[in-house]
Amino acid sequence: QVGQPYSQPLTHTVAQTQPYPQPKPQLQPQIQPQIPLQQPQVQSYSQPRPQPVAIPNPRPQPLAMPVVSNLPVIPISLPLQKPRSVINTNPEQPVSASSSSSVGTHYISKEEQRAFVEFINSHDKISQDKDLMNAGLVPINPDSKLYQNVSNGLLLCKLLNAIRAGTVPEAQIKKNPRTIFESTENQNLVILGAKKLGCSVVNIGPQDLIEGKPHLVLGLIWQVIKLDLLSKVSVQEHPELCQLISGGSNTLEPMSLQQMSQIAPEQVLLRWINHHLKNAGYNKTVSNFSNDIQDGSVYTVLMNQISNGHCSLDPLRETDIAKRLDMVWRNAQSLGCAKFVTPSDISSGNSKLNLAFVANLFNMHPGISLPSMEDLERLRQQNAQMASILSEAEARLRQLMADRQLAEELQNMEIQAARERELERQRQLELSEALAREEQQKENLSYQEKRRQKTEEIQKTSAFLQRENYSESQQRDYERKIIQDQQQNYLQQQRTNRYPVQTTTTTAAASRQAKQWYQRRVLFFFFFFFFLLFAEFYRTIDKVRKKKIF
Repeated sequence: QVGQPYSQPLTHTVAQTQPYPQPKPQLQPQIQPQIPLQQPQVQSYSQPRPQPVAIPNPRPQPLAMPVVSNLPVIPISLPLQKPRSVINTNPEQPVSASSSSSVGTHYISKEEQRAFVEFINSHDKISQDKDLMNAGLVPINPDSKLYQNVSNGLLLCKLLNAIRAGTVPEAQIKKNPRTIFESTENQNLVILGAKKLGCSVVNIGPQDLIEGKPHLVLGLIWQVIKLDLLSKVSVQEHPELCQLISGGSNTLEPMSLQQMSQIAPEQVLLRWINHHLKNAGYNKTVSNFSNDIQDGSVYTVLMNQISNGHCSLDPLRETDIAKRLDMVWRNAQSLGCAKFVTPSDISSGNSKLNLAFVANLFNMHPGISLPSMEDLERLRQQNAQMASILSEAEARLRQLMADRQLAEELQNMEIQAARERELERQRQLELSEALAREEQQKENLSYQEKRRQKTEEIQKTSAFLQRENYSESQQRDYERKIIQDQQQNYLQQQRTNRYPVQTTTTTAAASRQAKQWYQRRVLFFFFFFFFLLFAEFYRTIDKVRKKKIF
């Protein structure tokens, strides 16, 4: 148990030793208010030197002794540190949580957190999932439970599968993670699934999601929600969007159907809004989801157009912005699209939440009918042209794929050939090493045989000297002379055969010896040249002195 104070005095009971004195009760360190640092001032020598300001830094409590068998567990009490306060330098963006890093401070919008939790709680596949309900992960409390509920990875895995089925294999998901390892496996599945959907997971790791870092968790959830909302904003899903190719205002230029199918979904939504504003005769152009819609007039006209007059235009006659935005929000409630935004979000110009709100409006009430026969004929001609372009592009793509496949095959062949060359080189090296070992063994055997012969000769000589009544000193001298002669003969034979005496000379040793020899020669010539230079200088000085120039 970490962080709890001692509840009773502890004593050692090993071998009936003398008990330790009772520890003093641990006091929680008090956090002193931070003293603002002042800029240093230049002072004269006559003024007294200012004393340094002492900043309180409580020393941590000493750790208790390690646990020994048959002894009670000694708790460890660690001092709690107060988190550093973060100053909000952007008053227009509300802050609910903050996390510091090496590159700066991340600010988290409480409104975005509330909107994302509302989307998760209202999603049918998530709110009715039995695994999440059994684990107590849904519904989520938007104020405190979001980062805690995503820590084990189960909720994020279910969210990815709800957006696109089969993104995360159900068999690999840990439905009841109890350990940090199972939670890490789930978070790895979340990161892989997000990559598969096309989300950016740079600098997001499993440990970040387990710790519930707010800016990373909300960033990942926003990418998933945005992908779900914008997945159907395209000409392929809504053919009636082909009417937007003529442009919705003077700032949106006309484009072909091919260009219309290639632009981003955000641009499609902007053209969709401007199309309805143009049909309503409202002289305003929307180019973003923040500043252009803060007064609520665009939403009023848009909802009036897509609801066929069900939503009134009364908010346009309201001069008070707060009351107007409240009326706009009630109109959205009547359409069943009051998700993601509140009147304060519209007035603050939150681009993420307004984009999600507009995408939800489009998905539920497009407000565009199918084109007429003339439009279909014109679109058919454009489609024929686009089909020819696509066929040419497909042919080029196939050719590029064939070339790439051929290049990959050639590269694989080169890699295989290099691998075979490396294997052959290793075999040759092993063979040369085996031959060297064999030669060394033969040499050792021959050396042993010669030693045996020498020993026999010495024994015969000793017997001969004993028979001839030689003294012991004469015998030893005679034997030593014989041994020296034999060793000299053996060394001469080794030099003749170019074999070393004890070890085999390798290429590295030979190169090292050559390098040392070269260095010695360079040093010799350097010192010789320096000596000649010094001698010449000394002789010149002597001449000068004799001539008495100085």
